Amino acid sequence: MRRRRQIIVLALLLTAAGCLYVPHRATLSAGPDVPATVGNARSTKPIRPGVARRADVEQILGEPHERDGSRLRYYWEEEIGTMYTLWNPFNDSHVHPQPRQRMIELRFDYADVLRDYRIKGVADYVAYEKLYPTSRPSDP
Repeated sequence: MRRRRQIIVLALLLTAAGCLYVPHRATLSAGPDVPATVGNARSTKPIRPGVARRADVEQILGEPHERDGSRLRYYWEEEIGTMYTLWNPFNDSHVHPQPRQRMIELRFDYADVLRDYRIKGVADYVAYEKLYPTSRPSDP
């Protein structure tokens, strides 16, 4: 009886909230697989400071989204969770992937050896423009 009451209360709470967010491990959904290929100096990943050259990086990750002198920038998108909606009058789908957009900036020294890098989150519209350049509607 007590267990049944707990299930009913949980169901009512979920219905009142209207949605449930379930986080999960980040999975790549667009762009180069930066997390699998770039690591720190002690890493065994193929791209790491003091070891990788610019040509190696471009061979592994492909053409960069941006070039700026001694810097290369790559953008990617990863799914970090799923939002389940119990009721949505505007959309038939009740399962919504939750993406986040990221950018890595790789800096090279004068000999084209990777010096360091930084990874940061970016606004979705910035990454979207880089990841899906042909699907963006044209401006009037």
